[in-house]
Amino acid sequence: MKKEIGQKYDIKDLGPISHYLGMKITRDRTTKTMWISQESYVNKILHQYHMEDCKPVTTPMDVSGANLKPRTEGLASTNLINEYQSIIRSLGYLANMTRADIAYSTHKL
Repeated sequence: MKKEIGQKYDIKDLGPISHYLGMKITRDRTTKTMWISQESYVNKILHQYHMEDCKPVTTPMDVSGANLKPRTEGLASTNLINEYQSIIRSLGYLANMTRADIAYSTHKL
């Protein structure tokens, strides 16, 4: 396949893939398995929102959604709303790419 593509396009073989679009790719050809990790993106998000020291949990939220009600009265500031939306977009990207386990929680938020 490489040969056929190389006949039509100017390509350069960079060897086995290890990173692509910020994702770390690990392959085990003997067991025919592949792992895709976005650990660096997760660390970037945690740093950006000052959450480097947060503790991981098995389930990011109560599935009943009971804790989704605002804890304070009144309206949030525009800056706070924008930051919240930015966090949700970051998590949505992560859920769509490699972390299906957080998709439900991200959707509910």
